[in-house]
Amino acid sequence: MGLFEQVPGDGARRVEVSTAGLQLSPTYDMLPMLAEWEKAKNLAMVFWRAVALDGRISPGFQASAQDNLQTLQGL
Repeated sequence: MGLFEQVPGDGARRVEVSTAGLQLSPTYDMLPMLAEWEKAKNLAMVFWRAVALDGRISPGFQASAQDNLQTLQGL
């Protein structure tokens, strides 16, 4: 039987899921890190935005800071 294969029953439509060959994902370990990732991302965006707008920073590095900010915004 394949994954999500419809099986005959008592007239009701149902789906049986085969777990043969599947393993538990380590996602449960990563879930708490999502909140920390968002905090780190937001702090990094504050930093790169400040660098990009600071007139004391060279234009070339301001451009790099803007690129970093856009990369973070895309995540």
